[in-house]
Amino acid sequence: MFISDAQGRFVHFNEAFTTFHRFTSRAQTLSSLEDYPAVLELFMAGGEPAPLEQWPLPRALRGEVATNVEYGLRRKDTGERWVGSYSFAPIRSPDGTIVGSVVAGRDITAWKNAQAELERAQRLARLGSWTWDPGADQVTWSAQMYELFGRDAAVGRAIGAALLR
Repeated sequence: MFISDAQGRFVHFNEAFTTFHRFTSRAQTLSSLEDYPAVLELFMAGGEPAPLEQWPLPRALRGEVATNVEYGLRRKDTGERWVGSYSFAPIRSPDGTIVGSVVAGRDITAWKNAQAELERAQRLARLGSWTWDPGADQVTWSAQMYELFGRDAAVGRAIGAALLR
């Protein structure tokens, strides 16, 4: 989590902010948004690079409020990649003027990887299954496999056996 002033300078950040952005110490952590593009890249959910004006802090300073916005992140110096979920909002003075922002980020890489693995397993389960009897050199396909490939049983067994050789 960090808090910025209206110019994008960090007036406060916690230890989790330091580790989330892969700095080894608070002293190493940069103190202004303008310094981050030299060490960090952000990517939109579709994988395209996020221009600086689409990073969470500038969005909050424009008055946007958002929860759980995903970005891919990459450290330029190490190449390390991870996925972050950001929530952000402007800080307003009593007269409504934006005087800063608050931004919170969390590493959701493990969750995204688990979600992708589950989706892959579900796709494979929908494909069906097959078994191979090495003694008989015979492959047996489930009905889903025949439906998927549009083959009759004899062709399916021949294709499966050829794939296993």
